[in-house]
Amino acid sequence: MFEEMIRKFPREIIDDATRLHGHLAPGLIIGFKLALLALKELRIDKDDTIMFTSETTRCIPDGVQAMCRYLLVNGGYHVYLRTYDIGKLAIQVSKNHEDLFRIILDNEYIKKNPTLNAWANMGGCETVEAKKLEDALWAIDIDKAFLKKPFKKMLEPGAVDKAIVTCPGCGEQTAKMTMVEKDGKLLCKSCIIFKK
Repeated sequence: MFEEMIRKFPREIIDDATRLHGHLAPGLIIGFKLALLALKELRIDKDDTIMFTSETTRCIPDGVQAMCRYLLVNGGYHVYLRTYDIGKLAIQVSKNHEDLFRIILDNEYIKKNPTLNAWANMGGCETVEAKKLEDALWAIDIDKAFLKKPFKKMLEPGAVDKAIVTCPGCGEQTAKMTMVEKDGKLLCKSCIIFKK
């Protein structure tokens, strides 16, 4: 099933992710590709529980989530998604509750393609024609564009600050360590990202 998906990506996943996200964003395609490489590396069967953890909240999780839903409905595979927003274009991969590896976008691969580089490293997505960017993303070779790195979740002592504060923008409680500075004030990410 997974080799077939690499050769011809199912339209149902693209349509589901587009409905979920609102449009076919570049990060959805990266999410598809990250999940495909993870599945290729894992060699899973239907008794396995697979957890993908997106390291960003931007677009990638919606692509991975659509993959997870497709695999459950069409193959009976137990593949799930969660998100830790640390701002990286990467996923963590666990199988049967054991952390195995991370897959990250290889910056050296991206730098060789000006279109991909404009999107990934310079935030210049708006300077690239949408169709050209989409074509470049679909053309990514998963065996060359991503790096597989060892991974075990081991927190640094004292690294997690559990202090909860009230956001001055919306008045909601949020973890202090997730606040972002804007115009000299610390605000929650929803105040920074979403229009009120």
